[in-house]
Amino acid sequence: MATLLPKYRSFIIEEFANFLEHNNIGENSVVAVKGVGSLFGLLKVKEVVDKLAPMVKGRLLVFFPGSYENNRDIYQKDPATRKLINEGVANVNDEKTSLALAVLR
Repeated sequence: MATLLPKYRSFIIEEFANFLEHNNIGENSVVAVKGVGSLFGLLKVKEVVDKLAPMVKGRLLVFFPGSYENNRDIYQKDPATRKLINEGVANVNDEKTSLALAVLR
């Protein structure tokens, strides 16, 4: 098993690089990764993310499994009572004004 894990990490990195290349991911892109929970017990998620993040010219968003049910005390602000300004809905567009790009930084 120990000889397979480095190959698995390399496979993930190669597939990610192919995805970035084939989808023309640029500096104004956000790449979302889900399913990292399936790595637990095989690879350290941090080690994989540390390899993937520098490959993304824009932003990398990693979704971790879990929920906030019955664990509100871990949050600085209670997610059940906090209201998002835009109700969590984003307007997806190609706006390239300095104000719009500053939001991403």
